[in-house]
Amino acid sequence: MLHLLNSISQANSALLSEGDIDKAINEVIAILGFATQVDRVYVFTNKKIGNELRLYYTHEWCREGIEPQFGNPELSDISYDFFPYMYETLSKDKYMYGLVEDSTNEIFKEIMESQGILTYLFTPIFCDGDYWGWIGYDNCTTKDKWEQEVVQSLYTVARNIGIRLSREKATLEQNRLLERFEMTIKASQQGMWEWDIVNQKLNYSPIFMKMIGYEPNEFEHTYDNWKIRVHPDDIENTERSLNEYFTKVTETYQNEFRLKHKAGHYVWINGFGIAKRDENGKPIYMVGTHVDITPLKKQQEILEEQKNEFDKLINNLGEAVFRL
Repeated sequence: MLHLLNSISQANSALLSEGDIDKAINEVIAILGFATQVDRVYVFTNKKIGNELRLYYTHEWCREGIEPQFGNPELSDISYDFFPYMYETLSKDKYMYGLVEDSTNEIFKEIMESQGILTYLFTPIFCDGDYWGWIGYDNCTTKDKWEQEVVQSLYTVARNIGIRLSREKATLEQNRLLERFEMTIKASQQGMWEWDIVNQKLNYSPIFMKMIGYEPNEFEHTYDNWKIRVHPDDIENTERSLNEYFTKVTETYQNEFRLKHKAGHYVWINGFGIAKRDENGKPIYMVGTHVDITPLKKQQEILEEQKNEFDKLINNLGEAVFRL
C-alpha cells in the first residue's frame, strides 16, 4: 500500500508539472499501471454526438507481453446503450470493479472476455461537474480481487485528473477570451496600456506606440516618458483628471489631450482607464486605452471655422439689411 501511495504522489506531480494534458494522462496511467501491477490501464472519454453520449478509447498503457487495444475500432464510438448500468453507476460518480465472469451483462462479458480480461476496475472522471469519462484497470493474467483501500486511492487519482481537466478547460476559455479581446482591440485600433502603480511599471501595446510613430523597442515604458510627450497646454488638466479619479472625486478616468508624435507634430488622444483598488480604496493597478481622435478633432476645427464664417456672414448681412 505504501508503494501505491508513493506512486499516487508521483502521478499527482505529473498532473501538476506536465503542460500537455494528454501527455500528463499517459504518464499518470503508466505510473498507476506499474504501481498496481495490473496488465492494462486505459481511459475512455465521453463525447456527445447529437443527443447521444458515446465512448472513445483515448489513452492506454500495457504491461510487456499484453496485447494493446489502442486503435481497436470496436472500442471507439461506442454507445452506452450496450452498457446502461455502467452509465448509471459511473455518471453518479461511483466506481465499479469485480470479476468479469460474475457480470450479469452478457454483452459486457463478451467484450471483456474477447480481450482476455479477468478482473476490472472503472473509476469515473468528472470535469467541472460533468461526467467526462473514466479510467479502466484490467487484469488478464490473474483473478486477484481489488482491495477497498486500493480502489479508493485510485478513485482519488481520477478526481485529481478531473481537477486538472477543469483547469485546462478554464485556461482554454481564458485564452479564447483574451484572443477575442485582442482581436477586438486591434480591429478598433485602440492602444492598450497597463500600469502597475505600486511598483511603478508600465507596459504599452504596439498600437499605442504606433500612434505616435514609434517601434516597440524605441519607446521607454515609463510614466515620465509619456508625460514629456503630452502637450504643455494639456498636461495640467490631464494629471488633474487622473488625480481626481485616484481620489474618487470622479468615477471614471477619461480625458482628451495631445501627444507628441516622433515626427514632431501632435496627435489628439482620447484616453480612458479603470483601476483596481486595495481594501482602502487606493489604486494599485490600472489598465486603459488610447484612441487617436485627430481626424475627429480636425473635422471639429473645420466645422468651427465654418460656423464662425457663417456667424460672420449672418452678422454682416444683418448690418447690411440695417443700413439698407
